[in-house]
Amino acid sequence: MRLARHLFLLLSSLLLVGGVVAAVALPGPQRMACPTCFGLEKAADNVYVDSVLSARQRTQTLQSIDRARRQVREFFGGLKSDPRIVVCRTRACAQIFGSKGAKGVAYGWQGILLTNSRIFGVIAAHELAHVELHWRMGLLGWARGTVPAWFDEGLATVISNDPRFKHDASPKAVREIMKVNSYLGQWAKHVEKVGWRTAYGASATRVRKLERAIGRDGLKRFVDRLVREGDLSNLLRKVGDGNAF
Repeated sequence: MRLARHLFLLLSSLLLVGGVVAAVALPGPQRMACPTCFGLEKAADNVYVDSVLSARQRTQTLQSIDRARRQVREFFGGLKSDPRIVVCRTRACAQIFGSKGAKGVAYGWQGILLTNSRIFGVIAAHELAHVELHWRMGLLGWARGTVPAWFDEGLATVISNDPRFKHDASPKAVREIMKVNSYLGQWAKHVEKVGWRTAYGASATRVRKLERAIGRDGLKRFVDRLVREGDLSNLLRKVGDGNAF
């Protein structure tokens, strides 16, 4: 028994060490646990920036993030999430944290990776909106796909006021987007099939259509109920009936 216990402790220790080594050695969001370990510098509470940023660029970056937070706070009526934000200006920096080229990525509600973009503030608001919604969904709701990916993306696009999607998508594109189920894998396949501009444009159009029907305050209440009840189809039917919102 004593030998078995020692072997178990040894194996557990090896697995733990192996996990730590892998987390450090392999690119990915797990490295956001210690951005300074990979050359980034702390610019503000929970904000880390690429060391190549000048003092002026850091100030502009922090101002953009603050404005993005205000946008998201205004919609949700406050912020409950406090994600770690990593800002990379170079591709080499972004690759450290597993970037595949996206301008922004939200990891659950724990972290956000932002890269260089001409619409940096818009991307920051988009990802912050994701994180805030994910926090409110909770781990179980997020894992279950309580909020379909298309609605999650459409809401973030509307909250961030993304100028790339200010015009409505075609009714056909909107109908197709609503067939995509809750799982992220299905969303990724749809984006690959129709292109990201069409997919995100259709998602934003559907959320804007909802907002036109019930107003911004109604949309806020709709999101609150969606997070609690997790039945998008039923809530959309109620909007159609003019009830509850």
